[in-house]
Amino acid sequence: RDLEFLKVVIGVKRRGDALVALDKRDGFTTADWLEACVGRSPDDEALVFEGQSWSFKELDENANRVANWGVGAGLAAGDTVGLLMENSAAFIFFVFGLSKLGASAALINHNLTGGPFAHCVEQTGCKALIFDTSLCATIGAYVDSHGGGMRMFCYGSVDADAPAFALEIDPFRGHAASSVPRELRAGVRITDTLFHIFTSGTTGLPKAARIHHLKAMLAGVTMYDFHRVGKGDRVYLTLPLYHSSAMLIGVF
Repeated sequence: RDLEFLKVVIGVKRRGDALVALDKRDGFTTADWLEACVGRSPDDEALVFEGQSWSFKELDENANRVANWGVGAGLAAGDTVGLLMENSAAFIFFVFGLSKLGASAALINHNLTGGPFAHCVEQTGCKALIFDTSLCATIGAYVDSHGGGMRMFCYGSVDADAPAFALEIDPFRGHAASSVPRELRAGVRITDTLFHIFTSGTTGLPKAARIHHLKAMLAGVTMYDFHRVGKGDRVYLTLPLYHSSAMLIGVF
């Protein structure tokens, strides 16, 4: 058992060194990592949600649609975008799509309201917010107390009108599935922020933890190596996607 543990640790170290070397040579972030996965296994199953399945190629295409939408919306490398969404495939597409722009996501607990929610937005310096229609009340209360200066994007408002303070969006319709130019994320490094996650706030206000690209790329595969999870296996994720274990182990 000790030898097995040592073998995994050595393998993770070598994998991390290889990723850092790629980054030093030509830049390498989660966006490049996803595209490399597509190159190896384009038609393999990557994601299953509520009876629908997406291959790695399809996941990447949806991330590209988010990125192409983001270009038109004025999002850019270095921006932080708040995500206030319930679990869905779109949540994952948004995270990967923003990474293709060199932007980062703040994964905000969708149960938060009022002061704790505002604290998460302000602590991470969000330039924009993307939220589900079902969470309009939370965003509306924030706008009432803090003003509407931030760009607000309402996703999923097919059966309901987007609120007046937000722009209704659906990046998965009418946007190209082709990759955006890598130059858009030029200068973004493997140790730059991919997303922020937050503590629960049970002892005060939620505190943001910065997760960089390298940590995300290594976290899940490390755990899977320990548990001998391999190609063709499924990981059943029951946690909310704003949770660290959900994203770092369940998704990555």
